Amino acid sequence: MEKKYVVGIDFGTTGSKTLIVDLEGNEIGVGSLENPISYPEPNSFEITPEDFEKTLFSTTKLALEKSGINPNEILAVSLTSIRSHFGLYDKEGRDVCSMILWPDNRTDIMDAEIRETIQKAGYTLDEFYDATGFPHVGIMPLFRLLYTRKRWPETFARIEKICTLQGAMIKLYGDGPLVDGVEDRVWFQLFDPTTGRPLEKLIKAFG
Repeated sequence: MEKKYVVGIDFGTTGSKTLIVDLEGNEIGVGSLENPISYPEPNSFEITPEDFEKTLFSTTKLALEKSGINPNEILAVSLTSIRSHFGLYDKEGRDVCSMILWPDNRTDIMDAEIRETIQKAGYTLDEFYDATGFPHVGIMPLFRLLYTRKRWPETFARIEKICTLQGAMIKLYGDGPLVDGVEDRVWFQLFDPTTGRPLEKLIKAFG
């Protein structure tokens, strides 16, 4: 009987892992590495697109080497990552800057400005929570996008597409165009979490 295997690949906060199992759930091979996080300034926590790619691919190579299987025997691949993060891409699909990860708290300086904008859009903070499904906190993508626009306007002007880290991983392992799950857009706090429709007042208020 021909053997088949499934692969799980995870990008975590401090480390990445690839796990290969057979269809009975037995571990066949695993590869894990520490993520090469960079701290370019106080309170920062980033990974470059190059290190993101290299680390993930290296864990997969390690797992394959340990398993000794033929890659053609892989039936399916599942990708997971920490949430509330994204990659930023230009019109050619190239990364425009490093990925800011959740422990980074530089975006806290945006708090007062975001509170004010939410209120100008006609929401209290409780209403904003109810409308978006998420609280007003600095680890959310909205804070990071607005921080990027404020801090690096020339970089922000080059952005053509925004993609979650899961979408970035699909691009790496699928070698195709950027694709993302529509359900992930609600993490940006600009869409109704039950209908997926744009929250026009917030989109307009935040520009």
